[in-house]
Amino acid sequence: MKQLIVLAACVTALYGQPAYTLRLEEFTATHEGAPMRIAQTIVIAQRADGSRAEVHTRHLKNLEPIRERTIIEASGRHIVISDDVGLRTTGAPWPVGMAERKRLAKPTPASNCMTNGAGQPAHMGYRILGLEMVGGLRTVKMANEHMQAWHALDLECQEIQRLAGSAPFWNELRFVSYTPGDPEASLFEVASLRETPGKERLLRMFRKAGLSEEDLAKIEASWKAAAVKR
Repeated sequence: MKQLIVLAACVTALYGQPAYTLRLEEFTATHEGAPMRIAQTIVIAQRADGSRAEVHTRHLKNLEPIRERTIIEASGRHIVISDDVGLRTTGAPWPVGMAERKRLAKPTPASNCMTNGAGQPAHMGYRILGLEMVGGLRTVKMANEHMQAWHALDLECQEIQRLAGSAPFWNELRFVSYTPGDPEASLFEVASLRETPGKERLLRMFRKAGLSEEDLAKIEASWKAAAVKR
C-alpha cells in the first residue's frame, strides 16, 4: 500500500489531480437507545484529469436500496444516473470561469484544510485537534461544538470520517477503504443508458425501490406546487 500511495503522489505531481477510489459508509441513530443503522454506502472515484464519479446507495426504511451515480466531468457537466432503471439525466456544462471559481472555493491542504484557494475560511467555527493517519492517509482532525471530522490532506481535503450530533440523534461517516490509481472504468460508463428528464428518472427509481403509487403522487404534487411558486 505504501508503494501505491507513493505512485499516486507521482501521478498527482504530473497531472495535478490525485486518482483514487474511496469507499465510505454512513450510519445514523434517530432515537434514544436505537442502534446505529446504515444509511448509505458511498464510492468516490476520481481520475487524474479531475473527472469524478460518486455512487450513493441509500438504505431507506421499507424500501429496496436506492443507487444513484453522479459523474462530474472535467468540464463541470454533471450526469446523474439511476442504473437500476437504466436512465441518465445530463446537465449543462459550467459557464466560462466557473471551474476556476470552484477550484478557488475548495479547501487547500497547505492550510490544513482551514482556508480555501482564495484565502477565505473554509470551515467556520472549527478548530484543529491534530493530524492523524486513517487508512494510510494523512488527515486533519477538526471539530466544532457538535461535530468531529477527518479531512484527507492527500485527497484535496476530502472528508473521510465524521462523528456528528448529540443524543439521541447521531450521524457517523466511517472510512472503509482507499485505493490509489485509476478507478474502474465502469463507474464512468454512460453509453448504454437512456437520456431522460430528472423527474421521470426519479419517479422510475423510487417506483423500482418499492415506493407506493400514493407516495409517488405526493412527490409529483409537491413538484407542481413548487413550480407554481416560482
